Amino acid sequence: MATTTATLTKPPSPADQVLYPSTLATPPFTFLPSLLTTHPTLTRPSKLSRPICTAYKSPKGCPRGPLCPDRHYTPPSERAGVGNLICKHYQRGLCKKGDACDFAHTFNLRDERECKEFSRWGVCGQGEECAYVHIGPNSPLRRKACEHYARGFCPLGPWCKARHVKHKVPCPFYLAGFCPNGRAHPPGPDRIVSCEFGAHARWIRDEDLVPRKPEVRTQEDESREVREQEEREVEFWEESERMFERDMARGGQFGSRGGFRGRGRGRGGFRGKRF
Repeated sequence: MATTTATLTKPPSPADQVLYPSTLATPPFTFLPSLLTTHPTLTRPSKLSRPICTAYKSPKGCPRGPLCPDRHYTPPSERAGVGNLICKHYQRGLCKKGDACDFAHTFNLRDERECKEFSRWGVCGQGEECAYVHIGPNSPLRRKACEHYARGFCPLGPWCKARHVKHKVPCPFYLAGFCPNGRAHPPGPDRIVSCEFGAHARWIRDEDLVPRKPEVRTQEDESREVREQEEREVEFWEESERMFERDMARGGQFGSRGGFRGRGRGRGGFRGKRF
């Protein structure tokens, strides 16, 4: 019995501490009580680790409101108004409302909005620090969806010129003849409607296929996209230089919007005293 007790209380090996960190006990910090007093929501489960509340999307809404232990999730396509704005206090680590806050608690906007500058030129002046999603003009996401693949099979496979939109599983109820959920979600890029059980297959007649036969993506297409991207980059930097010169001609000292402007000119700039 003593041997069994000693085996159970044996501390984990260094290898187990690295491979299984979740099994380790939380070390007792002396500042933890003070931290929990200042931030009472610190030990609460994260929004992403909780299940989605089924009553939240009902017409009457969730009766528990902010006290609901489940997650009140709204798809990005349905978000609008105050709830879609980013909480400035959360970004500074100072929001005390937690899940009851009316504003969104996130640092990343890449799931919400697309960078217009990158979508037009394929170049963004912010680089990796940009808070918006970067989808270039030649991105595969901008290609037209392959109707042959949407119908069930494309003979060209990965060499197809169009985009193959993949779905996880087909809806078993729709395959059987009727799905009670119907159009639970808006159609995707391939115009296929999905529900919570899977995708609803769409049959396209041969005479309605555009193009009638799938086209092969050739090396010439890739070379053409590379040339177009190079031309866009040259045009982007030329436009940036023109904006810089235009701003300098207006009195901007640093050639940037919102920066310091000499002689008190420009909106938001330093206004010097006139003599």
